[in-house]
Amino acid sequence: MKKIGKILLTAIMISSVFSTVASASSEGPVIITNTPEIVSNNDISQTSAIGIFDPNFKEKASSQGLDPETIIAGYYVPFDKTRSNLSNDQVLPSAIGDYYLKNIDMTQITGNVIERAIGKGPAPLSLSVIDGVATTFSAEVSSKAGWGGAEIAAKLGTTYQATRNFNKTYGPIQIPANKTYTIYCAPTYNYYSFQIWKQGFFSDSYIGTYEYKEPTGLYFYWQDTTGW
Repeated sequence: MKKIGKILLTAIMISSVFSTVASASSEGPVIITNTPEIVSNNDISQTSAIGIFDPNFKEKASSQGLDPETIIAGYYVPFDKTRSNLSNDQVLPSAIGDYYLKNIDMTQITGNVIERAIGKGPAPLSLSVIDGVATTFSAEVSSKAGWGGAEIAAKLGTTYQATRNFNKTYGPIQIPANKTYTIYCAPTYNYYSFQIWKQGFFSDSYIGTYEYKEPTGLYFYWQDTTGW
């Protein structure tokens, strides 16, 4: 009887463990960040995890004109991966009069705040953003070289998409009692700078320096705005 009792107890414990795992996974994967009281669920629409903590969030906030001393955290939410085979110089064209790119540089930047949400504690606070961010480039590229967005993107080694539409919810974050928090959302971009040159018979001609900016994701800050 003792042996049968032990077997039954073991079976019950195993059943309990599987039951716990099943109930947790039914909610979908959950990412717990290293900042207290933030839990971010996986983004189903873009299959990318919401809530990549940015250790340089105070610097990012300062560049947005926000007070870095009152910013509590910053998180990056990427769109699906963008192909990039960036090289500094493109292969020279074979025909006289052809245009080509040279001295290509790419940096990652954060745009202006496009949405915000304010809440008072004790209460949870989330921010839902339904919007679209456009890919932009210097209009002179089309008038001088005759290239559209898709042609510029191909020469830069990336993929052109005129607008990135998204439906994102960030949060919830828990606001303590007697506190007011604000969540901000700003788009992020890959910012390309490049020169256009024209192939000549004896020497090539410099046409100008231009830019191309493609959206890569969203950036969320949250800030203690108590007393504002």
